[in-house]
Amino acid sequence: MCGLWGYFLWVGVHEPLGGINQLFPIFGISNQLLAAVALAVCTTLLVKSGRLKWAWITGIPLAWDATVTLTASYQKVFSSDPRVGFFKQRSVYQDGIDRGEVIAPAKSMDDMHTIVTNSTVDGALSAVLALLIVVVIVDAGRVCVRHIRRPALSTLSEARYVESKITAPAGLFPTREEKEEARDAIGTPAGPAGG
Repeated sequence: MCGLWGYFLWVGVHEPLGGINQLFPIFGISNQLLAAVALAVCTTLLVKSGRLKWAWITGIPLAWDATVTLTASYQKVFSSDPRVGFFKQRSVYQDGIDRGEVIAPAKSMDDMHTIVTNSTVDGALSAVLALLIVVVIVDAGRVCVRHIRRPALSTLSEARYVESKITAPAGLFPTREEKEEARDAIGTPAGPAGG
């Protein structure tokens, strides 16, 4: 992940039409799709924990977010307007390359190739992200319906509570007593015999 972010930073410095111009168009879509995942998880947890009457609190925003964002994703990927649709923009600039023509804002053939690459990457990523969110929402719906129909088949389980033995220092640096207390809590193994 760090390498991918590094790639966007590097491209933004070395290719003005790359970097942020490649990343920004899908940022809003991916951000809202992440919100849809969170809302789907929360709605599913509410239903499975027996709080069906409260599921509307996350269910309505989920329906709104998914509808608006998936519609926008579809338009960004498949719109016939090259100013909106990634694949149409790719097609227009690829046709320009094939004709040997430079189309603004590109200033050279290298810029044209950059725009084609950016449009292809943005379109493919937006389509994949939207597809994955549809899978998450459909599966969340399946789990909710299953639980509503046959609650006995759904089980919620949590890890058994275990009190932590980790202590934190009262200040920025632990005192000698706090270090000894932490060492005793974790049961530091004894050193070598005779040492």
